[in-house]
Amino acid sequence: MKKLGIIIVLALLYVSTGCGERDTVGESQPDISSYIEITLRNHSDEDTHMWISGGQISPDNKVRPGGERTANYRKSDDLMSGKIENETVSIFIGRNGLGIAQKNVTVYDEWEELEFGWNGTGWTDI
Repeated sequence: MKKLGIIIVLALLYVSTGCGERDTVGESQPDISSYIEITLRNHSDEDTHMWISGGQISPDNKVRPGGERTANYRKSDDLMSGKIENETVSIFIGRNGLGIAQKNVTVYDEWEELEFGWNGTGWTDI
């Protein structure tokens, strides 16, 4: 019974102190200018996986027909510092565990958003 009392007291202390949440006051937040938001739209009639460089086919990037998803591409430090003028991000399309298309896009530091569409056989204008 004594152990149960100790457990209850510890649980109450844990809950009353914020359930283990970290205090983020004063911590730096990610600089959104270091990312390019890429919107990927599925204009095809089938579920389609849509992802960018560094990713792979997964349930998280499956987009239903008529749907869209957003992926965030992190610009390199060299691009943001001006050491390089541009870099390439790849956009991938896949179905049934296979990659079926890839588009390589040159990006620049001042860019913040990109949009791409897929119609089932090729890239589309948004």
